[in-house]
Amino acid sequence: MRMTQNNQLSRTTLAKTKSAAVRIIGTGSLFLTLSCVMPRVEPLVLEYLEHGKPLSHGQMSDLRRKENELIKKLHDKEWFVRFTAAKGLELAGSPKSVPFLLVAIRDANGPVRSQVVKALIAISERNPNNPEMTAAIPQVSKMFQQAADILEKNEMLDILAKIGKSAVPELSKILQHEKDLYYRHKIIDALIGIGKPSYSVLIEALEGADLFESANINAKLLRIGKPLIPYAVQALNDMNPEVFYLLVRLAKHDSKGPDSRIIGALSKALKCFNAKMQTGAALSFGEIKDARAVLPLIEALQDMDRDVRMEIINALGKIQDKRALPSLTELKKNDPDKYVRKAAEEAIMSINLKLE
Repeated sequence: MRMTQNNQLSRTTLAKTKSAAVRIIGTGSLFLTLSCVMPRVEPLVLEYLEHGKPLSHGQMSDLRRKENELIKKLHDKEWFVRFTAAKGLELAGSPKSVPFLLVAIRDANGPVRSQVVKALIAISERNPNNPEMTAAIPQVSKMFQQAADILEKNEMLDILAKIGKSAVPELSKILQHEKDLYYRHKIIDALIGIGKPSYSVLIEALEGADLFESANINAKLLRIGKPLIPYAVQALNDMNPEVFYLLVRLAKHDSKGPDSRIIGALSKALKCFNAKMQTGAALSFGEIKDARAVLPLIEALQDMDRDVRMEIINALGKIQDKRALPSLTELKKNDPDKYVRKAAEEAIMSINLKLE
């Protein structure tokens, strides 16, 4: 009787193994000897593959206790055993298996390799900034550099993204050296997904970016909104001229009006001894059109650079605040540059138009 039950159990397990394997590779032509493979396949993993139901707490604990066995099975001669071992390690979710999975990622079998990547991504997601995950960052980065195709490169970026905060410096380094626009966008997406720890890196990436990439980064940063302001302000204080557009958009998108930190940072930029930064600040104030900018702009009218004065005058004309009239009138009468005098006259007309 017991022999019959065992045979029946064996046939049932064999059928499950075949069913799972067929579903994975999409064919009934299996290049494995099921009767030999079956004893080496972890039953809990097989059950999960067969039914897709979440494992119970007790089953998860059981899988974790078998983690060393699953790691050894990553080197089994049969691909399906290696596949189920990687799936088991994914379900167990322990960072301890990461170094072994990173070796297994070079498996010659496609389904196995794909499952190893899924396991690494899942473990990274469950254990962000874990020491084992952090230790894996250089190797994952190196594998990204050495990967031969898009799929492999994207998989490595996905792993780094899921590792989280501790991967930001490495992603930043990759971004600095990566020339391919497609992968640069993928790296930017990975950094956006990590969140706050990557904000400074993303703003720094605006420097040297071409027009298309700059627009892409700004569009993604603007979705973050107000939490980005301290990082953008710091970038401006660090003399990054590429951040003006971002600050203007953040100011104009705020339903409560421009944030005082933005006004303060632009006012400070007006006082620096850098014509490009001063011009950028004046242009930004002209776009924001906030009355708090009037006094800093009037004070900066004493600047000796004609182009800076012109942009300040234009900004005052756009803001249309009557407090600027005395200073603009003085410029209209006495400035040695005819273009400055003309700009002052036009700004005065704009302000008077509003006052009428």
